[in-house]
Amino acid sequence: MTMDELLQHFQDDEPTLPDIDRGTLLWGMALGILVGGLVTLFKSSKGSRENRDQIGAVTTNMRKRVKTAMPADPIQESMAAGKAAAARRREDIGEG
Repeated sequence: MTMDELLQHFQDDEPTLPDIDRGTLLWGMALGILVGGLVTLFKSSKGSRENRDQIGAVTTNMRKRVKTAMPADPIQESMAAGKAAAARRREDIGEG
């Protein structure tokens, strides 16, 4: 079989992937991550207390980072930003 014939064969018989909806795919990935994490914990050379302490420190750090990244009240902050923009606009047109 020549290279051209081989290429034509693969172009004619295009393989198709099974239809998997995104929800099933995401649940499968989440389950794989969870199982992989648990296996890693059980296979760890550290003791369970050390693992719990480390996980606690990481989750505390993540909570702090999320809390500082997200506004306390996004609606109130948006309203304050809008009021400040309106005040600047009034000053620009001389109504301030």
